[in-house]
Amino acid sequence: EKCDLKIPEEPTQQDTAAGILEIVNAENVTIALDESITNVLKDVAEKNGFTLIAEPVFHEDVAIIMMKEGYFAASIYADDMYIAFDINLWGNTYKIDSIKSALVKAVGSSVVSAYKVVVGGMYGSNTWKEDLKVIGPRVKQLRHCEDDIVEEGKLESQLAYETAIGEVVPLTLAEDIIVAVICGEKGEDCTGLNVLGKHPKVKQVIPVYECPGLGEEVEKAFACEINVVHDLKEALDKSATRGLNLLVMDPSASYEMHQIINSMMSSDKILVDYLQSHSIAVTWTSDLSTEPWRREFLDRFRKQVEHDPASRAEIVFQAGGKTYELGVLSTNNSNANYDYKALESRLQEKLSSSKTRVELRRIHGALFNFKHDFKPVVFRQEDYDSKPGRKQFENQIPFARQNIFQLVKAENVQDDLDLNMAKIWDYLSQAMRSIRMQPSLTRQYFDVGDGGVILALARFSSVILVWDGREHIDINLFTDGELIGMPEKFMGAFLHFAEQKLTVGLRDDQPRGIGNVVNFPSDMEEEDDEEEQ
Repeated sequence: EKCDLKIPEEPTQQDTAAGILEIVNAENVTIALDESITNVLKDVAEKNGFTLIAEPVFHEDVAIIMMKEGYFAASIYADDMYIAFDINLWGNTYKIDSIKSALVKAVGSSVVSAYKVVVGGMYGSNTWKEDLKVIGPRVKQLRHCEDDIVEEGKLESQLAYETAIGEVVPLTLAEDIIVAVICGEKGEDCTGLNVLGKHPKVKQVIPVYECPGLGEEVEKAFACEINVVHDLKEALDKSATRGLNLLVMDPSASYEMHQIINSMMSSDKILVDYLQSHSIAVTWTSDLSTEPWRREFLDRFRKQVEHDPASRAEIVFQAGGKTYELGVLSTNNSNANYDYKALESRLQEKLSSSKTRVELRRIHGALFNFKHDFKPVVFRQEDYDSKPGRKQFENQIPFARQNIFQLVKAENVQDDLDLNMAKIWDYLSQAMRSIRMQPSLTRQYFDVGDGGVILALARFSSVILVWDGREHIDINLFTDGELIGMPEKFMGAFLHFAEQKLTVGLRDDQPRGIGNVVNFPSDMEEEDDEEEQ
């Protein structure tokens, strides 16, 4: 049973680890771009509740703040008043938007572009339980599994039905309304007939009584249908009207009469000749457990009308432990949804003294109208205004290249990787050596969880490696210039010294620079037409 969902207890161990890296290009900054940028990063971190685990680092125009929950990195370009921010969080990740806003505000940037990359997290993070509560996934019962009963108040089916039928009339959008009420056998009480006969907007009420002796015999049902069609036609001819505005299936109407009316309405000719272009059909159900066919009648009717804007609404009345349902079908009203809502409000107001809850629960539409003569408009590239894009393309200036590598265990590896910071540092050292990167500052940070972080800063390049404590490694490689082929060489060496037990699961490459940069320099080189010829 779907309502038997078991809500798990608060977890005692961390099953997954995920983080977010936000890339932020802050242009036209208004502060001095020097070592004081570390104070900006530190101030933002502390004001937002992050825990610093080391003193800020500033080296080769790169500032780093390392925290238990992640790190902030800022590569500054003083001559161009530009900062390339990296905000990598594996704890308190829900704060990343506020962090970005705080950093941008602190440096006074007036031109900002940013995007996020989902990266690995950190097992053993000091905030993982809090993050799980805030971000999820949270297992929660969203189904209405409690008993759908309203005990307070008092409402009888007869009064509710009389009120509902009277308030449905405005949905016809007509004056001098012609109504057909399908009743039980002649002589039985037919509430809908009595109520609508006194309604000021109803011009004529046509009673249709149940044929005597109806049962399972097909011949009697067929004969009854013929008689009903004949009687309706005769009544409509006498009134000189084009068709019915309202069809009411009274609670006294039997299951067999609902079948007969459904059979009639399956004929397109009956629908056209006996109903107005817009009409309303109504059912009333006192017990859905024993009379689901009343709802089914309207739904079949909706499918017979077939196309939008036909719709069917279910309005529920609840009080005193009882539940009733008003079913309404609208055949041709584009604003029917608003009218259903207005009907709900009117009914609630009318029955407020009985403490009845009236609720519009469902609206079912029909098929979209197929346009046989539809002629799509085909737009060409020159139909669009390309000036903004061309201007951006021409004005962008890429300064650096950034590669985000996410490494996971190779598919052919069955055993545990048995990673540790010493092994990972060896792989990284060999990879940096392969591209002749000679770091002048390195740091290793362990107080972040089960894994660790390695920082390596060199002239014109930097590497920040995050190991999650299990089998996931993120490498943030930042280099001035494009250096085509260098990232592949770097990563090839790293994987080689890791004995190919790791593989690149995800890779994100992006230029960093000004002018809302999105292209590398090689993307912007103009082709030499003469050489091509």
